[in-house]
Amino acid sequence: MPRFFISRLTDINDIVCDPFMGRGTTLIEASLMGRMVNGSDINPISPMIVAPRLEPPSLEKVVEKLDEMQWGVSQKKLARWKRRNPHQWDEMEPYFHKDTFSDILMLRERFLGLPPWSSSVEAWIRMVTMAILTGHSPGFLSRYTLPPGSTAYPDAQRRINAKHRKGSEPKDVKKLIIAKSARLLATGIMPASRFPTLDASSADNLSLCESQTVKLVMTSPPFVDTIDYAKENWLRMWFAGIIDSYADLQSEKTPSIWRSGSISGWEQMMVGAMREMSRVLVPGGVAAIEVGEIRNGTETLDDRIIRLSQTVGLIPFALFVHEQNFTKTSHIWGVKNKTKGTNTNRIVLLRKPGGVALKGEDVLASVGSN
Repeated sequence: MPRFFISRLTDINDIVCDPFMGRGTTLIEASLMGRMVNGSDINPISPMIVAPRLEPPSLEKVVEKLDEMQWGVSQKKLARWKRRNPHQWDEMEPYFHKDTFSDILMLRERFLGLPPWSSSVEAWIRMVTMAILTGHSPGFLSRYTLPPGSTAYPDAQRRINAKHRKGSEPKDVKKLIIAKSARLLATGIMPASRFPTLDASSADNLSLCESQTVKLVMTSPPFVDTIDYAKENWLRMWFAGIIDSYADLQSEKTPSIWRSGSISGWEQMMVGAMREMSRVLVPGGVAAIEVGEIRNGTETLDDRIIRLSQTVGLIPFALFVHEQNFTKTSHIWGVKNKTKGTNTNRIVLLRKPGGVALKGEDVLASVGSN
Protein backbone atom coordinates (compact mmCIF):
# COMPACT_ATOMS: atom_id res chain seq x y z
CA MET A 1 0.00 0.00 0.00
CA PRO A 2 2.75 2.59 0.72
CA ARG A 3 4.16 2.07 -2.79
CA PHE A 4 0.82 3.04 -4.33
CA PHE A 5 0.86 6.48 -2.72
CA ILE A 6 4.62 7.06 -2.80
CA SER A 7 4.72 6.43 -6.56
CA ARG A 8 1.84 8.84 -7.21
CA LEU A 9 2.51 11.65 -4.76
CA THR A 10 6.32 11.95 -4.77
CA ASP A 11 9.30 11.95 -7.10
CA ILE A 12 12.86 10.66 -6.71
CA ASN A 13 14.77 12.55 -3.98
CA ASP A 14 11.58 13.88 -2.36
CA ILE A 15 11.33 13.39 1.41
CA VAL A 16 8.83 10.88 2.78
CA CYS A 17 8.11 10.94 6.51
CA ASP A 18 6.40 8.46 8.84
CA PRO A 19 5.86 9.76 12.41
CA PHE A 20 4.50 6.35 13.52
CA MET A 21 7.11 4.31 11.68
CA GLY A 22 6.71 1.05 13.63
CA ARG A 23 8.65 -1.61 11.70
CA GLY A 24 9.47 0.85 8.93
CA THR A 25 7.44 -0.51 6.03
CA THR A 26 6.78 2.94 4.56
CA LEU A 27 10.38 4.10 4.95
CA ILE A 28 11.85 0.94 3.43
CA GLU A 29 9.50 1.14 0.46
CA ALA A 30 10.28 4.82 -0.05
CA SER A 31 14.03 4.23 0.17
CA LEU A 32 13.81 1.42 -2.39
CA MET A 33 12.06 3.90 -4.68
CA GLY A 34 14.84 6.49 -4.38
CA ARG A 35 13.17 8.83 -1.90
CA MET A 36 14.82 10.32 1.17
CA VAL A 37 13.21 9.20 4.41
CA ASN A 38 12.56 10.61 7.86
CA GLY A 39 10.92 8.48 10.51
CA SER A 40 10.06 8.61 14.17
CA ASP A 41 8.27 6.47 16.73
CA ILE A 42 7.95 6.87 20.48
CA ASN A 43 8.40 3.11 20.83
CA PRO A 44 12.13 2.92 21.65
CA ILE A 45 12.69 -0.38 19.84
CA SER A 46 11.35 1.01 16.57
CA PRO A 47 14.63 2.65 15.43
CA MET A 48 16.44 -0.58 16.32
CA ILE A 49 14.17 -2.46 13.94
CA VAL A 50 14.15 0.11 11.13
CA ALA A 51 17.72 1.46 10.91
CA PRO A 52 19.46 -1.83 9.99
CA ARG A 53 16.80 -2.61 7.39
CA LEU A 54 17.45 0.71 5.64
CA GLU A 55 21.18 -0.03 5.37
CA PRO A 56 21.49 -3.82 5.58
CA PRO A 57 24.82 -5.66 5.51
CA SER A 58 25.66 -8.57 3.26
CA LEU A 59 24.95 -12.06 4.54
CA GLU A 60 28.69 -12.73 4.47
CA LYS A 61 29.28 -9.86 6.92
CA VAL A 62 26.55 -11.19 9.20
CA VAL A 63 28.08 -14.68 9.29
CA GLU A 64 31.55 -13.22 9.83
CA LYS A 65 30.36 -11.19 12.83
CA LEU A 66 28.47 -14.16 14.31
CA ASP A 67 31.60 -16.29 14.01
CA GLU A 68 33.42 -13.80 16.26
CA MET A 69 30.95 -14.28 19.11
CA GLN A 70 31.27 -16.65 22.06
CA TRP A 71 28.42 -19.13 21.82
CA GLY A 72 27.48 -21.72 24.42
CA VAL A 73 28.24 -19.66 27.51
CA SER A 74 29.27 -21.95 30.35
CA GLN A 75 26.55 -23.12 32.69
CA LYS A 76 28.60 -21.74 35.58
CA LYS A 77 28.34 -18.24 34.12
CA LEU A 78 24.60 -18.66 33.57
CA ALA A 79 24.20 -19.97 37.12
CA ARG A 80 25.95 -16.87 38.48
CA TRP A 81 23.63 -14.64 36.44
CA LYS A 82 20.57 -16.52 37.74
CA ARG A 83 21.73 -16.05 41.34
CA ARG A 84 22.21 -12.32 40.78
CA ASN A 85 18.94 -11.94 38.86
CA PRO A 86 16.46 -14.46 40.28
CA HIS A 87 13.42 -12.39 39.37
CA GLN A 88 14.55 -11.97 35.76
CA TRP A 89 15.19 -15.69 35.40
CA ASP A 90 11.77 -16.49 36.87
CA GLU A 91 10.26 -14.40 34.06
CA MET A 92 12.47 -15.77 31.27
CA GLU A 93 12.38 -19.46 32.16
CA PRO A 94 8.86 -20.07 30.73
CA TYR A 95 9.96 -18.88 27.28
CA PHE A 96 13.41 -20.33 26.68
CA HIS A 97 15.46 -23.45 27.21
CA LYS A 98 18.38 -22.55 29.50
CA ASP A 99 20.98 -23.21 26.76
CA THR A 100 19.08 -21.01 24.32
CA PHE A 101 18.73 -18.31 26.94
CA SER A 102 22.46 -18.30 27.67
CA ASP A 103 23.15 -17.34 24.04
CA ILE A 104 20.36 -14.73 24.09
CA LEU A 105 21.87 -13.27 27.25
CA MET A 106 25.31 -13.13 25.63
CA LEU A 107 23.85 -11.15 22.73
CA ARG A 108 21.91 -8.83 25.03
CA GLU A 109 25.00 -7.95 27.05
CA ARG A 110 27.05 -7.44 23.88
CA PHE A 111 24.51 -5.01 22.39
CA LEU A 112 23.73 -2.90 25.48
CA GLY A 113 25.96 -0.02 24.37
CA LEU A 114 24.78 -0.04 20.76
CA PRO A 115 22.91 3.16 19.72
CA PRO A 116 19.25 2.51 18.80
CA TRP A 117 19.65 4.01 15.31
CA SER A 118 22.86 2.16 14.49
CA SER A 119 22.98 0.41 11.12
CA SER A 120 26.09 -1.65 11.89
CA VAL A 121 26.31 -5.41 11.37
CA GLU A 122 25.75 -5.89 15.10
CA ALA A 123 22.63 -3.72 14.88
CA TRP A 124 21.36 -6.02 12.13
CA ILE A 125 21.94 -9.06 14.36
CA ARG A 126 20.13 -7.28 17.22
CA MET A 127 17.18 -6.59 14.93
CA VAL A 128 17.00 -10.16 13.65
CA THR A 129 17.23 -11.56 17.17
CA MET A 130 14.31 -9.38 18.25
CA ALA A 131 12.35 -10.57 15.21
CA ILE A 132 12.77 -14.26 16.09
CA LEU A 133 12.79 -13.92 19.87
CA THR A 134 9.34 -15.45 20.39
CA GLY A 135 6.93 -17.27 18.12
CA HIS A 136 4.99 -20.43 17.46
CA SER A 137 7.17 -22.32 14.97
CA PRO A 138 10.66 -23.91 14.94
CA GLY A 139 12.25 -20.79 13.42
CA PHE A 140 11.85 -18.86 16.66
CA LEU A 141 14.07 -18.96 19.73
CA SER A 142 11.28 -19.48 22.24
CA ARG A 143 9.19 -22.43 23.23
CA TYR A 144 5.78 -22.62 21.56
CA THR A 145 4.03 -19.31 22.26
CA LEU A 146 1.89 -16.66 20.62
CA PRO A 147 2.75 -15.59 17.06
CA PRO A 148 5.39 -12.84 16.75
CA GLY A 149 4.04 -9.41 17.62
CA SER A 150 1.98 -10.78 20.51
CA THR A 151 3.96 -11.61 23.64
CA ALA A 152 2.29 -13.52 26.45
CA TYR A 153 3.08 -12.39 29.97
CA PRO A 154 5.05 -14.92 32.06
CA ASP A 155 2.13 -16.58 33.88
CA ALA A 156 0.20 -16.88 30.62
CA GLN A 157 3.25 -18.48 29.00
CA ARG A 158 3.39 -21.05 31.78
CA ARG A 159 -0.20 -22.01 30.96
CA ILE A 160 0.71 -22.28 27.27
CA ASN A 161 3.63 -24.55 28.21
CA ALA A 162 1.31 -26.80 30.21
CA LYS A 163 -1.03 -27.13 27.23
CA HIS A 164 1.53 -27.36 24.41
CA ARG A 165 4.59 -29.49 25.09
CA LYS A 166 6.36 -28.09 22.05
CA GLY A 167 9.74 -26.48 21.53
CA SER A 168 11.24 -27.40 24.89
CA GLU A 169 14.53 -28.42 23.26
CA PRO A 170 17.47 -25.98 22.97
CA LYS A 171 17.63 -23.85 19.82
CA ASP A 172 20.70 -23.13 17.69
CA VAL A 173 20.59 -19.35 18.04
CA LYS A 174 23.40 -18.64 15.58
CA LYS A 175 21.89 -20.92 12.93
CA LEU A 176 18.44 -19.36 13.27
CA ILE A 177 19.84 -15.82 13.01
CA ILE A 178 21.66 -16.77 9.81
CA ALA A 179 18.53 -18.41 8.38
CA LYS A 180 16.36 -15.38 9.12
CA SER A 181 19.01 -13.02 7.74
CA ALA A 182 19.22 -15.06 4.55
CA ARG A 183 15.47 -14.75 4.04
CA LEU A 184 15.48 -11.01 4.70
CA LEU A 185 18.43 -10.43 2.37
CA ALA A 186 17.27 -12.80 -0.38
CA THR A 187 16.02 -9.98 -2.62
CA GLY A 188 19.38 -8.22 -2.56
CA ILE A 189 20.92 -5.27 -0.75
CA MET A 190 19.09 -1.95 -0.43
CA PRO A 191 20.34 0.64 -2.94
CA ALA A 192 22.64 3.40 -1.74
CA SER A 193 21.32 5.05 1.42
CA ARG A 194 18.97 8.00 0.99
CA PHE A 195 20.38 9.61 4.14
CA PRO A 196 17.74 8.23 6.51
CA THR A 197 16.96 10.29 9.60
CA LEU A 198 15.36 8.38 12.47
CA ASP A 199 14.25 9.35 15.94
CA ALA A 200 12.47 7.83 18.94
CA SER A 201 10.11 10.65 19.82
CA SER A 202 6.41 11.37 19.90
CA ALA A 203 4.55 12.16 16.68
CA ASP A 204 3.69 15.60 18.05
CA ASN A 205 7.40 16.49 18.12
CA LEU A 206 8.95 15.91 14.70
CA SER A 207 12.13 17.81 15.49
CA LEU A 208 13.98 15.58 13.02
CA CYS A 209 12.19 17.41 10.17
CA GLU A 210 12.68 21.02 9.19
CA SER A 211 9.56 23.01 8.36
CA GLN A 212 8.20 22.71 4.80
CA THR A 213 10.60 20.00 3.64
CA VAL A 214 8.45 16.85 3.43
CA LYS A 215 6.53 15.96 0.27
CA LEU A 216 4.53 13.07 1.73
CA VAL A 217 3.63 11.97 5.25
CA MET A 218 2.49 8.33 5.03
CA THR A 219 1.52 6.85 8.36
CA SER A 220 -0.77 4.64 10.42
CA PRO A 221 -1.37 5.86 13.99
CA PRO A 222 -2.01 3.46 16.89
CA PHE A 223 -5.47 2.01 17.39
CA VAL A 224 -7.81 3.31 20.08
CA ASP A 225 -7.42 1.32 23.32
CA THR A 226 -6.78 -1.93 21.44
CA ILE A 227 -3.10 -2.74 21.83
CA ASP A 228 -0.84 -2.12 24.80
CA TYR A 229 2.36 -1.65 22.81
CA ALA A 230 4.61 -1.78 25.87
CA LYS A 231 3.23 -5.14 27.02
CA GLU A 232 3.26 -6.53 23.49
CA ASN A 233 6.95 -5.69 23.18
CA TRP A 234 8.18 -6.27 26.72
CA LEU A 235 10.56 -9.13 25.85
CA ARG A 236 12.04 -7.13 22.98
CA MET A 237 12.46 -4.15 25.29
CA TRP A 238 14.19 -6.43 27.79
CA PHE A 239 16.54 -7.74 25.10
CA ALA A 240 17.28 -4.17 24.00
CA GLY A 241 18.19 -3.20 27.57
CA ILE A 242 15.31 -0.73 27.92
CA ILE A 243 13.74 -2.58 30.86
CA ASP A 244 15.09 -5.25 33.20
CA SER A 245 11.91 -7.24 33.76
CA TYR A 246 8.21 -7.57 33.05
CA ALA A 247 7.58 -5.89 36.40
CA ASP A 248 9.22 -2.74 35.03
CA LEU A 249 6.13 -2.20 32.86
CA GLN A 250 4.48 -0.78 35.97
CA SER A 251 7.40 1.53 36.75
CA GLU A 252 8.81 4.76 35.40
CA LYS A 253 11.43 2.78 33.45
CA THR A 254 8.83 1.95 30.82
CA PRO A 255 8.62 4.53 28.03
CA SER A 256 5.28 6.25 27.58
CA ILE A 257 4.16 4.63 24.33
CA TRP A 258 1.12 6.13 22.62
CA ARG A 259 -2.08 4.62 23.98
CA SER A 260 -5.43 6.18 24.73
CA GLY A 261 -8.32 4.61 26.59
CA SER A 262 -10.85 6.94 24.99
CA ILE A 263 -11.65 8.31 21.58
CA SER A 264 -11.41 11.87 22.93
CA GLY A 265 -7.90 11.19 24.21
CA TRP A 266 -6.94 9.67 20.85
CA GLU A 267 -8.28 12.76 19.07
CA GLN A 268 -6.27 15.04 21.33
CA MET A 269 -3.07 13.14 20.55
CA MET A 270 -3.85 13.13 16.82
CA VAL A 271 -4.36 16.90 16.75
CA GLY A 272 -0.82 17.37 18.04
CA ALA A 273 0.55 14.89 15.52
CA MET A 274 -1.36 16.40 12.61
CA ARG A 275 -0.23 19.90 13.55
CA GLU A 276 3.36 18.69 13.20
CA MET A 277 2.52 17.03 9.87
CA SER A 278 1.21 20.37 8.64
CA ARG A 279 4.39 22.12 9.77
CA VAL A 280 6.81 19.79 8.00
CA LEU A 281 4.87 19.42 4.73
CA VAL A 282 5.79 21.59 1.76
CA PRO A 283 2.95 23.70 0.32
CA GLY A 284 0.84 21.26 -1.66
CA GLY A 285 2.35 18.30 0.20
CA VAL A 286 0.10 15.44 1.28
CA ALA A 287 -0.50 13.54 4.51
CA ALA A 288 -1.88 10.03 3.93
CA ILE A 289 -3.25 8.77 7.26
CA GLU A 290 -4.40 5.18 7.54
CA VAL A 291 -7.05 4.45 10.16
CA GLY A 292 -9.45 1.62 10.87
CA GLU A 293 -12.69 0.95 12.68
CA ILE A 294 -13.83 1.02 16.29
CA ARG A 295 -16.81 -0.17 18.30
CA ASN A 296 -17.14 -3.54 16.58
CA GLY A 297 -16.89 -1.98 13.14
CA THR A 298 -19.85 0.35 13.63
CA GLU A 299 -17.74 3.49 13.42
CA THR A 300 -14.81 4.40 11.21
CA LEU A 301 -12.12 6.87 12.19
CA ASP A 302 -11.75 8.60 8.84
CA ASP A 303 -14.57 11.05 9.64
CA ARG A 304 -12.73 12.08 12.78
CA ILE A 305 -9.46 12.58 10.90
CA ILE A 306 -11.27 14.72 8.34
CA ARG A 307 -12.84 16.86 11.07
CA LEU A 308 -9.58 17.23 12.98
CA SER A 309 -7.64 18.13 9.83
CA GLN A 310 -9.54 21.37 9.49
CA THR A 311 -8.35 22.51 12.92
CA VAL A 312 -4.70 22.23 11.85
CA GLY A 313 -4.99 23.80 8.41
CA LEU A 314 -4.97 20.66 6.25
CA ILE A 315 -7.48 20.14 3.44
CA PRO A 316 -9.11 16.69 3.02
CA PHE A 317 -9.46 15.78 -0.64
CA ALA A 318 -9.73 11.99 -0.98
CA LEU A 319 -10.53 8.78 0.89
CA PHE A 320 -9.24 5.37 -0.17
CA VAL A 321 -10.76 2.22 1.35
CA HIS A 322 -8.98 -1.14 1.40
CA GLU A 323 -10.87 -4.15 2.72
CA GLN A 324 -8.93 -7.06 4.20
CA ASN A 325 -9.35 -10.28 6.13
CA PHE A 326 -7.86 -10.74 9.56
CA THR A 327 -4.51 -12.43 9.95
CA LYS A 328 -4.16 -15.80 11.62
CA THR A 329 -3.77 -14.13 15.02
CA SER A 330 -7.34 -12.87 15.10
CA HIS A 331 -8.76 -16.06 16.60
CA ILE A 332 -6.46 -15.74 19.59
CA TRP A 333 -8.36 -12.67 20.70
CA GLY A 334 -11.80 -14.10 19.91
CA VAL A 335 -12.18 -11.90 16.84
CA LYS A 336 -14.28 -12.87 13.84
CA ASN A 337 -14.12 -11.19 10.45
CA LYS A 338 -16.66 -8.45 9.85
CA THR A 339 -17.79 -8.51 13.45
CA LYS A 340 -15.01 -7.16 15.66
CA GLY A 341 -11.71 -5.34 15.32
CA THR A 342 -10.36 -3.68 12.19
CA ASN A 343 -11.83 -4.95 8.93
CA THR A 344 -10.95 -2.10 6.58
CA ASN A 345 -8.03 0.23 6.08
CA ARG A 346 -9.14 3.76 5.32
CA ILE A 347 -6.52 6.15 4.01
CA VAL A 348 -7.47 9.80 4.31
CA LEU A 349 -5.53 12.16 2.03
CA LEU A 350 -4.99 15.67 3.40
CA ARG A 351 -3.30 18.47 1.46
CA LYS A 352 -1.39 21.43 2.81
CA PRO A 353 -2.60 24.68 1.18
CA GLY A 354 -0.51 25.92 -1.72
CA GLY A 355 1.03 24.09 -4.63
CA VAL A 356 -1.09 22.01 -6.97
CA ALA A 357 -4.67 21.41 -5.77
CA LEU A 358 -4.94 17.63 -6.16
CA LYS A 359 -8.17 15.65 -6.40
CA GLY A 360 -8.71 11.98 -5.70
CA GLU A 361 -8.84 11.10 -9.38
CA ASP A 362 -5.48 12.82 -9.85
CA VAL A 363 -3.93 10.35 -7.41
CA LEU A 364 -5.41 7.40 -9.28
CA ALA A 365 -4.18 8.71 -12.63
CA SER A 366 -0.73 9.99 -11.71
CA VAL A 367 2.47 8.08 -11.14
CA GLY A 368 5.65 9.85 -10.05
CA SER A 369 9.09 9.26 -11.52
CA ASN A 370 9.31 5.91 -9.62
